[in-house]
Amino acid sequence: MKGEAELRGGTRILETMSRTPAGLFSAFTLIVAVPLASGCSDDAPQAESSSSSSGATLSSGGTDSTSSSSGSTGGTSSGTSGQPDAGPPPGGPGPAPARTCAQAKDAMGFFKLTSPKGDYVVRLPADYDVKAPKAYPMVVAIHGCGDTARSFAEWAATSYTGRPAQSYIAISIGGRDGQCWNLQADEAMVLGAIDDVRQCFYAHDRKIVLAGYSSGGLLAYQLGLKYAKRFAGILIEHSSIPGRAALVAGASWKINVAATGGKLDTDFPPSVYNADWAALKGAGFPLQTQELNIDHNGTGDEWEKFLVPKMATWVAP
Repeated sequence: MKGEAELRGGTRILETMSRTPAGLFSAFTLIVAVPLASGCSDDAPQAESSSSSSGATLSSGGTDSTSSSSGSTGGTSSGTSGQPDAGPPPGGPGPAPARTCAQAKDAMGFFKLTSPKGDYVVRLPADYDVKAPKAYPMVVAIHGCGDTARSFAEWAATSYTGRPAQSYIAISIGGRDGQCWNLQADEAMVLGAIDDVRQCFYAHDRKIVLAGYSSGGLLAYQLGLKYAKRFAGILIEHSSIPGRAALVAGASWKINVAATGGKLDTDFPPSVYNADWAALKGAGFPLQTQELNIDHNGTGDEWEKFLVPKMATWVAP
């Protein structure tokens, strides 16, 4: 069992969830009134809007839509931290790892490392050779409220059936296990883990992708748009863009985005994610979306069958 706490208006929604064999989370809801916390709030418009997604009907009951445009590079993204959006040098994969790090792998190949900013979970591709490493893409996973870094790594960042063919480095950010993320304070945990793991394992400079569910999706959107040059793309499951207008306008390039939304989601409902998708499309971002007939609870299938495959061709400028 694990809890998923989200904020809807001024009310905390605590969903106690259990995973079914199909990878879907079932939930019952306990509603407790609390003040809004900056780490789990979203910039959600109140007006209802219809979905602009169209395409072939999926077996899961949703639609798959793609909106593409050419990206552009440019200056510095806006943000509250004042840190520059300094991307990698153009061209190659960047420097090889500078140190050797211990791998105390469990039975499923996961192990934990610690950066100066906090711990994180790692899983390497099966063919990763520490003696002669090649550069791999990397997924940086950020869990939802109530979940843990280890759990999210298992059901989202590296799904059970996809692990034998895993072709990327996966890390899942710790430091907020069992909690929501704080958008003002927790950027450093994510950026610190990225910098740290790249000292140990060869992550391609221009193929680093952020991935987040729910509260973790808020932080993934914020980091991906605020420091766009550092990333090849953003993968989002059931979440929203905090401070949408400023982040979309301030992104230093039209970063790749793939996102899923649930038609029955009451935490991040269609009115919210459709407004996000419309803003991204209107600004020319390459966007691929999937809208499903499900509620807020995430599924591993969304990651394995839709989100993760989208990053195969993504490269930062």
